[in-house]
Amino acid sequence: GGTFSEKSLEGRWTLMSFGYSHCPDMCPTTLTSLASINKNMPAGQKEDLQIVFVFVDWERDQPERLKEYLSFFDETFTGATGVEQATDALTTQLGVLWERVDSGDDENYLVDHSGTTYLFGPDGQLRALFGYPMEPADVVSDLAVLLDG
Repeated sequence: GGTFSEKSLEGRWTLMSFGYSHCPDMCPTTLTSLASINKNMPAGQKEDLQIVFVFVDWERDQPERLKEYLSFFDETFTGATGVEQATDALTTQLGVLWERVDSGDDENYLVDHSGTTYLFGPDGQLRALFGYPMEPADVVSDLAVLLDG
């Protein structure tokens, strides 16, 4: 656990995606791609990369749920969630769009969200965007170039 903040981005490259554990398709697809990317990174670069998944459905995605959910994809992933204001601040800053879809059902609702994955450099600056769906092999080769840069 611990608190995730801008400081958490310093010192390593970070791939960051946004979503929620009840997501029917986009998030599992993105996390499967991220797991493939992580698995296929060259050994020397793998240590320089962290993968962070920010949960935007803080009502259902409590911290203990995050680790369990992410472990289906990759044990090394970091899950981050926060109160609405903190999540809003981060998503607004990056232009991540997300919105709870009111279906009249308080427990089984969907959250519409953008599927972009963000790459931050060790300086915490945004370096690249990967659209949805990602092609893991392409991302691995892009990262290889960027991390060697």
